[in-house]
Amino acid sequence: INASLGGDLSHGSRLTTRLTLQYAHTDASNEPVSGLDPANPMVSFLFAGRQLDLSHLRNYALIDGQQAFPTPQFENNPYWDVYADQNADLRDRAIGVLSAAYDLTPWITASVRTGMDWSHDRWVQRYAYGSVGILEGGAESRDAIRSYQENNTDVLVSAQHPLSRAFATSLDLGYSRRSGRVNGPDGCTYGDNTFPFQCAGSRTKVRTNSAYGRVGFSMDSTLFLDVTGRNDWELAGTSAARATFSPSVSSAFVFRDAARTPRASGWLSYGKLRASWSQLGGVGDAPGQPMLPWRILSWEEGLDLGSFGNRMSISATHYDERLLGQTLIATQTGFRAIPMATANRGMEVQLGA
Repeated sequence: INASLGGDLSHGSRLTTRLTLQYAHTDASNEPVSGLDPANPMVSFLFAGRQLDLSHLRNYALIDGQQAFPTPQFENNPYWDVYADQNADLRDRAIGVLSAAYDLTPWITASVRTGMDWSHDRWVQRYAYGSVGILEGGAESRDAIRSYQENNTDVLVSAQHPLSRAFATSLDLGYSRRSGRVNGPDGCTYGDNTFPFQCAGSRTKVRTNSAYGRVGFSMDSTLFLDVTGRNDWELAGTSAARATFSPSVSSAFVFRDAARTPRASGWLSYGKLRASWSQLGGVGDAPGQPMLPWRILSWEEGLDLGSFGNRMSISATHYDERLLGQTLIATQTGFRAIPMATANRGMEVQLGA
């Protein structure tokens, strides 16, 4: 079941609001099992002999309720997997987003958006008495529930204004807040008298505050420069807040337009040089150990060419990405952090016609 609702509303000439709602319900029963799980019918076909007549297996249970299969201690009857071992996957999900934008001036716009993503999942697995993989040949049932909720709110101010006939600039400043909560999976496993009743569960909370900005410059619509920066403060559980800063710089030069000649003249109809640099920072966790910081540094340079009215094109890119951080190694007295550096560099060329 899927349902959605959305609409826009204008309040005068400056204020616009939008609302979207979505709901989805999934009810999947007796889904196929994959891998080497004993409840996967293909496991029986994989290990059973070729001389096995499948028509004799349709009556998969004997009078006493046990499996009708030549080797029930190793594999299940494939019909038993389908009709005796049952499962179900139930899920409800709802998403709602409310946003508003206001034109402060003809070249400055402020917007705010808030949304929620909520889901509730339930997984059920039933193993009939005598199924392979169940202790003492008994029966077993597994029931797990997981609920998830994430809330996102962001505020953004954008400005675009020409400084002159040749120069233009743009600016974006924003703040966002993300909070999430995961309950579960809370699961219980229970069987007959040979298997004890067991339950387990977990609770997780995450909150991230972010401030970010971008400033862009352009000259004669041929030379472009963008500078961005983002700072994240992440708080998980009872841990202290982690702050990471991620800057980037990108530039492009459309030298074909700078030539001031008609595009149709000559063999070169498009030409652009581009270059960018970025840094992504973060902090990783190790069980019982201090947080270990890491950084990813990326460089990229490229050339784009188009010929004969862009009927033919070529794009060449050189990239270099490096991961700088720390890793833990086991010692006789515990763990020790050592520097770690990996690199990924190469060249890509794409032709089009």
